[in-house]
Amino acid sequence: MEQDPDEWVKAAGDVISEIKEKAPDSFEQMACVGLSGHMHGIVPLASDGTVLHPSILWCDTRCAQQAERMRESLSEEVRQRLKNPFVTAYSAGKLIWLKEERPRVWENMSVFLYCKDFVRYRMTGKRMTDYSDASGSLLYDFSTDTWCAQACEALGLQREQLPPICPSATQAGRVTAEGARLFHLKEGVPVAVGAGDLAASLFGSGVHSERDVLVNLGTAGQVLALRPRGESRKEGGYTFKFLDAQEDMLLYSLPSAAYCARWYVEQICPSFAREAEERGIPVFEWMHARAQTSPPGSRGLLFAPYLSGTGSPYFDDRIRGAWIGLDSAHRDSDFARSILEGVAFGIKQCVELEEQGAGSRRVFLTGGGARSGLWRQILADVLESGVFCPHVPEAAGLGAAKLAMLACGMSTAHIQVKTELVKPHAMNRQVYRQAYQRYVRIYAALKSL
Repeated sequence: MEQDPDEWVKAAGDVISEIKEKAPDSFEQMACVGLSGHMHGIVPLASDGTVLHPSILWCDTRCAQQAERMRESLSEEVRQRLKNPFVTAYSAGKLIWLKEERPRVWENMSVFLYCKDFVRYRMTGKRMTDYSDASGSLLYDFSTDTWCAQACEALGLQREQLPPICPSATQAGRVTAEGARLFHLKEGVPVAVGAGDLAASLFGSGVHSERDVLVNLGTAGQVLALRPRGESRKEGGYTFKFLDAQEDMLLYSLPSAAYCARWYVEQICPSFAREAEERGIPVFEWMHARAQTSPPGSRGLLFAPYLSGTGSPYFDDRIRGAWIGLDSAHRDSDFARSILEGVAFGIKQCVELEEQGAGSRRVFLTGGGARSGLWRQILADVLESGVFCPHVPEAAGLGAAKLAMLACGMSTAHIQVKTELVKPHAMNRQVYRQAYQRYVRIYAALKSL
């Protein structure tokens, strides 16, 4: 899966133009630009800034062999300093794939950048990245908080091909004349370094305590938690730096979460789109309305949400999903609800990995899937815990805005995020406990096939 980075620039320019048109007074008061973007996918640039190849996205698994060969080529001591499993989502495997499959791109690559960093480069002409994106590369040395010399040498990367790493809440530069033209901004406005979407979401959601976890129910599902610098990674998870080198961020991931719902309405039940249009409502709202007519447990139908592999805790990019317990009595409402429940079970497995005997934590929920009242309730029931839902339309966007405020010397202390507490229904507890016990056995069963 690939994206054209210049489309990001166009989309950002279109959004900024719309803001300028709809809120001209606020636009004139702009003090700094904040940035966030999806992680891991790299943009190779020539020395003149030309994009040499579309960005290969985090969910693309073409580099499985390259990632495994890299793991085998490094000593155990170096692998320990990288702290993370050698999975296809990370950047190193994608770089090796380019080197082997697109040698001309590799030969002409002056530097590689991440999504938000490419957008900022077009704004300011400055090439750099932040700690959260750098640490999602398998090229970052957690013991020195710099690029890992041995890992870069294994890839054949030169120092000048690696962007400098800076704290997220610092000024990277100012909008150039060309940047002003591309993005419809005022020339000279400061631009913050910014952060990857996971770190920005955590920062924007208002989660600050190490006793809290954030569940991000987006295209993928993530469970995020903060930890003191240097704490050992728990089994089944990933480690990132947060906004600077002083704090770590733990991640437990389900590669396909809200994407499962999109796949269902687009590929399996396209009639939902027509029915939703007839009722004048969004298609996902109609899907969730249909799901609500199925009882908890989806009449015994169980969904394994492995459309793009497993993520945590198995790190298996080759395994694929399934419906278990299908019979002729099941209706579209049962399929729809089973998808929401299957994703919730995957999230529960991630939360349990994060806790690992640490006791109960407060659970916060953000992401596009969190807009569904039914999905929020299913998560609370499955987790058997109250779920706090911040009233933030886009947590990563708010996080990027807060970083911009800090970069230009403004305080963020007055920004308080209101939350709604969704409590679990006691009557659903036993149904979901039993279904979850079936769910945790699915991976081994599918693997055996």
